[in-house]
Amino acid sequence: MSGSLYDVLDANHGTHDGPAQERVATVFEVVRGHGAVLADFLARPGRWHLFIEVDRSRCLECGNDEGRYLQFAILEDGRSMVGECSSNAFLDDPFRLTLHQELALVELGWKMPDERVPNWFLEATTDQEVARLADVSCATLTQVFGLDDQHRLTVRFCERVLDIDESR
Repeated sequence: MSGSLYDVLDANHGTHDGPAQERVATVFEVVRGHGAVLADFLARPGRWHLFIEVDRSRCLECGNDEGRYLQFAILEDGRSMVGECSSNAFLDDPFRLTLHQELALVELGWKMPDERVPNWFLEATTDQEVARLADVSCATLTQVFGLDDQHRLTVRFCERVLDIDESR
């Protein structure tokens, strides 16, 4: 891992999060619009955090949270982002990823967790890489997590208010 985007994340600590937005969506809705959502966040100045939490339920009013998630940090440079997929370090049984699922993540292009990044991760700094990250994320939901169009997800995003020393 180059570490460069993670260095930016580490260097620019936020003082607090701006207002958060949250909604329940189906996998169908997320897969259909995820690439456009990531591109839209890149077009907005600032640091954005986007979370997609998996719920095994097919009922929008019920809940069956399993702890699996995808998360994204969209950086203030307007061209970079980091995507992460939950690793077994953060999952309880019976939701831990199987060896087969971990191999599928590698096949999709996720980089393995390491001592610095405890989740599966991908860095994107070009439009093509951002589009690839969107595709890989959607394939993770359907092919690795085994979700179909009717499963629900909780989608949450917020803007991170940065505390950057302007004198640097």
